[in-house]
Amino acid sequence: MLTDKQRQVVDLRDREGLTFKEIEKRLGSGNAHRTYKAAQKKIADKRARLDPGAHKMLDKFGMGEMAGIHSGWMHKEDAETGEWVSTYFFLGKDGQPSEADLEAVMASAVQKVFRGDLATPARPAPSGDHLLVIDIADLHIGKLCVASETGFAYDRQEAIRRGIEGTRALLEKARKHGVGHILFVLGNDVIHIDKPHGVTTSGTPQDTDGTLAVMWDDAFAFYVACIDLCRQVAPVSLLYCPSNHDWFAGFALARSVRAYYRDCPEVSASEYNTSHNHRKYFRFGGNLLGFTHGDGAKEVDLPALMLDEVPQHLDGARRRYWYLHHVHHKVGKRGRGSARRQTEKDLIGMTVMRDDAGLDDTEAPQIEYVRSPSPADGWHHRNGYVNRQAVEVFLHCPADGQVARFTEFY
Repeated sequence: MLTDKQRQVVDLRDREGLTFKEIEKRLGSGNAHRTYKAAQKKIADKRARLDPGAHKMLDKFGMGEMAGIHSGWMHKEDAETGEWVSTYFFLGKDGQPSEADLEAVMASAVQKVFRGDLATPARPAPSGDHLLVIDIADLHIGKLCVASETGFAYDRQEAIRRGIEGTRALLEKARKHGVGHILFVLGNDVIHIDKPHGVTTSGTPQDTDGTLAVMWDDAFAFYVACIDLCRQVAPVSLLYCPSNHDWFAGFALARSVRAYYRDCPEVSASEYNTSHNHRKYFRFGGNLLGFTHGDGAKEVDLPALMLDEVPQHLDGARRRYWYLHHVHHKVGKRGRGSARRQTEKDLIGMTVMRDDAGLDDTEAPQIEYVRSPSPADGWHHRNGYVNRQAVEVFLHCPADGQVARFTEFY
């Protein structure tokens, strides 16, 4: 913490531009140069202890010199590029900024998140009758990938950028084909860890960018930004998939998002849809959609589980699908029982697709693993688990099932 004299010297030197002799004369004491150097060292030490991603985002806000500010939570969209930046910073009690200054900082930081206009948004009429499934899978906010080790640079800022800009781009692609309703999938390892000391729910250590608290804040702001984009296109239903990296944090996040939109007529989030049930189902016309993270029930059992768990929806829902996650790459399967075959799979450097894998069987659920925008971290890269990074959406016709899929690669 800066002393009163150090704060005065820094202020006179940096803000008023006085020389050290002028400062000594103003304060009636000597050693202004030595006092200034000691203050700068304390400021540098505070700056060095900042979160790794905070410096560049504070600089982007035009707030690189923040010695007088204690802490803050910043979420802002660049008006020119559309890029979303988000961070929590803690600098310590090095100054006594005025209350007005702090209010101005935080008003600028959160205006895009907490606007208070949920009840009366400006939204055009839906452009068609299709269901758009937006499933930003395995985003892993807080994951750290170092380019010199893996060839990929990935941190909290990059995760949020890919998630929001991917959602924006895919909405533009899909809305041209007639979207009447949007199913927005929450969860699926949106947060990289589940405990404060950098481990997953089961205790597996991870390479991280930031603390669990800032990851949670960033994930919340990410969801608000994406859902706000969606509700400008069509009404939105939220559905949460529990996952292995953030079992509790993800559940708390889903319930918080539900509470945030409780008075918004365009967004629905039922008790069932945001529960911690491993498997969720969604009925849309002749479509029956199942969702699960992919780390629980065996894939071979999913068709039977769908028959057993939601028999009331089988009549009239001949287009059946399972959307899975967890593996970070695309796998598609069709067919029934022992006749089930792989139709598509991402391999290293290529995607293999087949045209003879049970495509005439419309009643057996189609199984599809959703790609992840998150690249390989150190451990996965060392073991050769390198995925094709992307975000995806799926367009469902009420009668004909999945009629399109749109992908944004990174």
